[in-house]
Amino acid sequence: VVGGAAVVGGGVALVASNNSSGDDGISSDVANVSGYWRGTWTGSGGSASGEISLALIQPKKSSQVSGTASITGAGCGFNGTVAGTVSQGDVVTLTIVSGDSQATFTSSFGSPDMAGNLAFTSGACNGDTSTADISIIGNDTGDSEVRW
Repeated sequence: VVGGAAVVGGGVALVASNNSSGDDGISSDVANVSGYWRGTWTGSGGSASGEISLALIQPKKSSQVSGTASITGAGCGFNGTVAGTVSQGDVVTLTIVSGDSQATFTSSFGSPDMAGNLAFTSGACNGDTSTADISIIGNDTGDSEVRW
């Protein structure tokens, strides 16, 4: 044992964490946003609008989120992958990417809804900042509650 770490063949150190935030050192105080989400977005000044659907996965005791997204409406639509985080205070930040199209969704989580900003940062609607309001329609266990 060297400085609290066990040295294993070849000099690789396995370091144990001694904090109370969870087995993997991630606080369990952040909201879990895993599930299927659906809602609407409206561009600033009503310039464009459409729907947004998200399928999100967030491992237990993790702040990391991944998944897929579909954004439709007024030439701004694309399907893409999602990567993001949930931080203390339940602030959700998701980046949605498909080829040269990208959008960032930033929201405060309030189960069963998320309302916030959808900013198109590249692609057909680059520069448009929209408001978005989405609701959970099913969770990662396959249960669902459809809300229109």
